[in-house]
Amino acid sequence: MNNLSAGLDCLADGIIANDRIVCLKLKNNNIDGRQMQEVLSSLVMNHPSLTSIDLGNTDNIQNRNRIYDEGINGLLDGIIKSEYSLISELHLQSAFITSDGLSRLHMITRNTDL
Repeated sequence: MNNLSAGLDCLADGIIANDRIVCLKLKNNNIDGRQMQEVLSSLVMNHPSLTSIDLGNTDNIQNRNRIYDEGINGLLDGIIKSEYSLISELHLQSAFITSDGLSRLHMITRNTDL
């Protein structure tokens, strides 16, 4: 809950450089997936040990993440393009994803171990 909306791109570089991180919890950080689609893609595509990402929300929190379909597409594109992605958990509670984004997530998870 640190309101990382504008700083996620800078933070992502440090996260990618730290190959010991396995779980990233960014719940309730005012992240807009439409603006951070490329950052989210790069984060999962280039991280060698990350297995779990929480971009969800807690009810009644002002700094809600809004991942939208664009953000889920960025995450999924990064997973698909990665040579070594270990992502096995995505937490996206109340992250403003429509049925189109969920359909793509379902289609990808049927064809992978995600």
